[in-house]
Formats: sequence, C-alpha cells, structure tokens
Amino acid sequence: METGPTSENLPEQPSLPKWRWAAGLSVLLLYVAGLGLLGSRQINPGDSTQPLLPDSIRGLLIVCGGELIFFSLVFGLFWILTRPTKADLRFNFANPVRIFRRGILYSIALRAFISVVMILTAILIAVVTHKTPQQLSQLRPRTENLVDFANLSNNPLYFLLTITVVSFVLGGFREELWRAGVLAACKHLLPASFPVKQGEFVAIVIAAIVFGLGHLPQGWGGVYVTGILGVALGWIMVRHGSIWEAALAHGFFDATTFALVYLLAKYFPSSLSGI
Repeated sequence: METGPTSENLPEQPSLPKWRWAAGLSVLLLYVAGLGLLGSRQINPGDSTQPLLPDSIRGLLIVCGGELIFFSLVFGLFWILTRPTKADLRFNFANPVRIFRRGILYSIALRAFISVVMILTAILIAVVTHKTPQQLSQLRPRTENLVDFANLSNNPLYFLLTITVVSFVLGGFREELWRAGVLAACKHLLPASFPVKQGEFVAIVIAAIVFGLGHLPQGWGGVYVTGILGVALGWIMVRHGSIWEAALAHGFFDATTFALVYLLAKYFPSSLSGI
C-alpha cells in the first residue's frame, strides 16, 4: 500500500546563501528605522497641531493606502531576496477561535504589563534623579504627535478608521508581519542559536529595539514603551509559533489606546490639558 510523502522523505529545500537573508534583514530593519527618523523630522518640537495622521478622512485613507503600498514593496523585496516559507513567517492558523481569544487576553495582559513597567520606571527615575511629577510627564509617549485628539473625538468615522484600519491593519498585521520577517531572517542567519531560548530572545530584543526606534515621532518615551511592547509581542509570536496571536494582541492594544484617548478627549478634556 502506497503512502504519501512524510516529513522524513520529503526533499529538503535548498538553503539560500546567508548573504540573501542578511540583505533581507537589512531591508526590514532600515525600513522601520527610516520611518522613525523621517517621522520625527516631520514633527515640530512642542507643536502638537501637526500630527502624523492627517485630520481628514480622505487624508487618513491616502496615508494608510500609501503606507500599505510602501510596506508591500519593502516586504516584496524581502520576499524576493529570501523566499520565506509559511513556517518561516509563522502563518499558523489552526484554531481561529482560540487565536482570537488569546489575542484579546494578551492585549489586556499587555496593557497591565506596560502600565506596571511605566509606573516602576517613573519611580526609579524619580528616586535616582529627583525629578518632579511634572518633569516625569515629559517622558510619556507623545500620542498627540500621532493623531489629533479633538478630531478623534469629534469625527465618528475618523475614530472608527483609527480603531480598525490603523490599529489592526497598519499596526497589528503590518508590524507583526515585519517582526515575523526579522525573526525568520535571524533564525536563518544563526540557525545554531535558535534551538536555544537565549538565541530567540536576542532576536526578539533586536526586533524590539528597531521597532521602538520606528516610533521616534512619539518621543523617547514612545520609543521606550513600544520597545517593551515589542519584546512582549515577539515573545507571544515565538511562544505560539504563530503571527496571529501577536497581530491581534497588537491590534487590540492600539485600538484600546485610541479608544481611551477618545473617551478622555470627549468626556474629560481637562485631563488632556497638560498633554
């Protein structure tokens, strides 16, 4: 009786030269670091009236479309150089219900984790530098450099786009696909290190540092917070061997951030007066 091919008798895919993975990794890292540097130059220090996201529906859609096209070109170049498999990019979608549930639970855990980290960081800086609470507030992520608070609270369609397209497509899927590509490149460049947890953690940290720098327009506080967030999202991806839990957790995290800003701007505007 004949049987189908097994993982033991399937022909192995020829391994690509490491320079191609190195080139693909460089493309991804330069893409995010370049966006961060370019975005930070577009922000006027001390001026929160010109956020990166346009204040009109048409402008927001144009920016989102442009970002997706540019990322598609960058990731397309990465794919041509490296030809990653579905396993490389962790496209494991075995149980949609479980993945969705994990994404929600991880987003809640991430919110609590980031809050604790920020509180402990503020306490440590205050003890070491004797800074006042007002001075410490300068270290927070500059969300106003990303989106206009008033427009977010006054335009329902604009708000809807931020908690869907911006949060789950630009933030969740695009950025986690980028992270999956970085981790895949690191794995192929240093295959002996990846069976060891320390090797995976180093790759996660490298991706998180560059991911943080990609959020430079939100200030160094934004770099720090998103860097910590990047470590957690990388761990989720490696832990489950799937991009989807991390993408959903990221999307829900961003969406709840916009929702919190919306609620504060609409019902407690005085709480944002110092921002």
